[in-house]
Amino acid sequence: MTPRSPTLRAHRRGFVALVLLLTAVLPAPAAEDSAIDAIFAPFAKPDSPGAGLVVIRDGAIVLERSYGQASLTPARPITAETSF
Repeated sequence: MTPRSPTLRAHRRGFVALVLLLTAVLPAPAAEDSAIDAIFAPFAKPDSPGAGLVVIRDGAIVLERSYGQASLTPARPITAETSF
């Protein structure tokens, strides 16, 4: 999958939509940790592209997570510093 592939663009659009949805509906980030991890579990595999999540409420970051790989070859995990 190349960075410009239609499949990757579709995944990115879906991910952005999910992030926006989570930002709007999360009542308390600390209470929702396991639910959020369950949603992003498919991205948390060492052999698949990953995802980064930031939830901002009232201008402050209330949740920041990284799941899976930023690059599969060479393997490089997603971190808070990963640029998308």
